Amino acid sequence: MEFQEVDSKWWLANGDQHEGPFSVEEILARISQSDLRNDQLACPVGGSEWKPLREWGAFSEQLDDSELIPPPPPLPSQKPGKVPWNPSRLWYLGFLFSPLWLGILTTLNSKRLGQKLPVWGPVGLGCGWLVSDIFFDQFVLRSLIVSILLLGGFAFAFWYLFLEKQQVQFESITETNKSPGSWLVPCLAGSPLALLQLAGLVVAFLPTSPRDVCSEFLAADTPDEAKQYTTSNMMPIIRQFELLETLLKQLPESQEDEEEIEYFQLTDEAEAAPDVGGYLVGYRSTMPDEAGGTFTLNGYFHLLEVKDEWKIDSWIITHFNNQPLDNGPTSMLTFYRGITDELQRQIEQKSPTAKDKNPLKRDYSIYNYDITQTDKSNAPVSTEKSTPQRPSVSKESNEQPVKNSSDIKSVIIGFLQSIFGETGGRIVFVLIIIGAIYIYSSNTRS
Repeated sequence: MEFQEVDSKWWLANGDQHEGPFSVEEILARISQSDLRNDQLACPVGGSEWKPLREWGAFSEQLDDSELIPPPPPLPSQKPGKVPWNPSRLWYLGFLFSPLWLGILTTLNSKRLGQKLPVWGPVGLGCGWLVSDIFFDQFVLRSLIVSILLLGGFAFAFWYLFLEKQQVQFESITETNKSPGSWLVPCLAGSPLALLQLAGLVVAFLPTSPRDVCSEFLAADTPDEAKQYTTSNMMPIIRQFELLETLLKQLPESQEDEEEIEYFQLTDEAEAAPDVGGYLVGYRSTMPDEAGGTFTLNGYFHLLEVKDEWKIDSWIITHFNNQPLDNGPTSMLTFYRGITDELQRQIEQKSPTAKDKNPLKRDYSIYNYDITQTDKSNAPVSTEKSTPQRPSVSKESNEQPVKNSSDIKSVIIGFLQSIFGETGGRIVFVLIIIGAIYIYSSNTRS
């Protein structure tokens, strides 16, 4: 290639073309203005070799390699280990890894996004879920439905309080960089919690054993809660217990008996005879008597499998004070009916103007069933010696409670309680009201 000879002039490469010629001063000025790089190819006028400017003697003494223009720094979202996570995916994973995990990751994500978010906010909300779940499980209502409602409620609180704002900022940052943070470390950190969550769901959906059904039935606080563990054959007993509670409220003197708690202890268990079917779970009950002592009842629960769930079908008494009943195994209905009859008799005899105000006490001695004292002790549950008796379906068991159709609120609450239990039904009703108010307010604003 031939070039026009010009003293102290230089050609500058521009692709497959050349520019110039330029003087040394012009080239140095352009470099100082960042218009040229030190490694720009140049050739002296009249020469034929192209080399970077810093390799020519005319420029090497006046240029420093440290003045090379550095590459542009990476965006904040491109720094290794500092890439923010997608808030919407964080929210979805929070259902699996628990709100406690979600609170910790939300706090870390806010720092990666440059938000000034106090640590106690998300972490405190996650701890609040944990405390609430334990409180409801131990002191209010142990229910899978309640646990799911708490999980969903706290997850939505996370979204509206923290993650929705993070999502807006995350989308603005990732417009130029579509590489969100890696999920490997957070998922590994949350995997133990996820396994616990999944194990809890698996256990919750496993069929409840007959013994556990009896335990839940005896631990029920109200008759309505106890109904979910029984068949329709047990309804007369439950109604008698409801009547017993009503009568006790009419006898203020009997309130002193409330501290004398009746308790049941489950004993042995066995499958029922093949011709009867079902399962037998034995129990031993200790109750206070009027003399300040106690008496015992022994018997068993007979359970049947209804729609893949065990339900108590009958409640049988076999022994009184470790002695077998002369009349043979008897339904617990007889026991409760005897108590209610005695209380009704006391209420009828009690006059508001009576001068003698002797305290009324429950006399359990009338339920001795004319037992002849023997040396026989209480026998364990046996499918050969004690055959479950199916209570006959009476008109009383077919009666349905009459509800006031005008009281819509009571009907709805009653329906929800039949599904979720007494406390769970009220919680679901409150959540429905809150959701309806939120939807109405959202539609009004729109």
